[in-house]
Amino acid sequence: IYPYGEATAHLTGYVQTINAEELEKNADAGYTASSKIGKAGVENLLEDRLRAIDGKKIVILDSEGNEKKALAVQEHKSGEDVKLTIDASLQSMLYDQAHEDKSAMVVTNPKTGEVLALMSTPSYDPNAFVLGFEDNQWESWRDDARQPMYNRFKAAIVPGSSFKPVIAGIGLTTGSFTADEDFGAHGRSWQKDSSWGNYNITTLVDSGSPIALGNAMINSDNIYFSKAALKIGSDQLGSELKRLGFGQELGFMFGTTPSSFGTDNAFTEEIDLADSGHGQGRVLVNPAHMAAMYSAFSNEGNMLQPYLELDSPPEQSVMVSGAFSADAVRTIGDAMLNVVENPAGTAHQLRIDGLRIAAKTG
Repeated sequence: IYPYGEATAHLTGYVQTINAEELEKNADAGYTASSKIGKAGVENLLEDRLRAIDGKKIVILDSEGNEKKALAVQEHKSGEDVKLTIDASLQSMLYDQAHEDKSAMVVTNPKTGEVLALMSTPSYDPNAFVLGFEDNQWESWRDDARQPMYNRFKAAIVPGSSFKPVIAGIGLTTGSFTADEDFGAHGRSWQKDSSWGNYNITTLVDSGSPIALGNAMINSDNIYFSKAALKIGSDQLGSELKRLGFGQELGFMFGTTPSSFGTDNAFTEEIDLADSGHGQGRVLVNPAHMAAMYSAFSNEGNMLQPYLELDSPPEQSVMVSGAFSADAVRTIGDAMLNVVENPAGTAHQLRIDGLRIAAKTG
């Protein structure tokens, strides 16, 4: 695999001449001062497999320079060919649309877990680390406030309203509420009671009455999903999030920051619990983990393990069996379809005639 520009910089990385520290660390691995070594991305992660090893031979020569005896021979070993699941044209198209933004993108096949695009923007050209920098190029990247060298798809970030289907899935699966249960009118600002002091949860649209899952999803109603989190409860929501992989390594080729919530993965404050219901507070989700959770809505409730190597899918592609109940999956799937189909839906702009598109803004 070879880096081919900014669209894949954080994914494929680059190789460079080994430095003294790396040479010392790999003293018994056959590197020399002129060796190239993977410095970032897949080149770094799969260095042991991608690297070729030069052949060597120690011999005794006669006076005319002819070989008399071979004392030691090390055969040449080629590096492996590694094929990724990445769709290069899709990766490039997405980069063209988002290269000016601060963003992380993960595109998966929800039926298999294959990662079709994996990107962090803004980005940098990894070829410069191999071919050499133009004047002041390194300083420009280093000093850019948008941090083009920072790999955002490895981070855990605030999910916002994209977390609401997960909360709904947990609530319906645990029986904490039903899809047609009326949570009560609340306007655009709400607090549970006076114990919250001056703190209120606000939402952009008054969903009217009754307020149940369907219209709450269409309007992305923060208050409904805050109430949902409170109905689930701190202990139950915490244990369900842990069951979905929070606080754990994702088991993905790239070492990603584990998703987390509350204080050390426990809800200790009621307001934080409520805010987590609409993807705020102290809930943080890695983008690849979010894609895995969303895969449950396409696989009868089973979360699939995301993977990047085409010829080596994980032995067990199901990351969490029965993450959500079958009824919850159908109900939430229909609700996310209406987020696009309904003219009032927050993702109605995604609607395309002839296609069934389910979505959640965040």
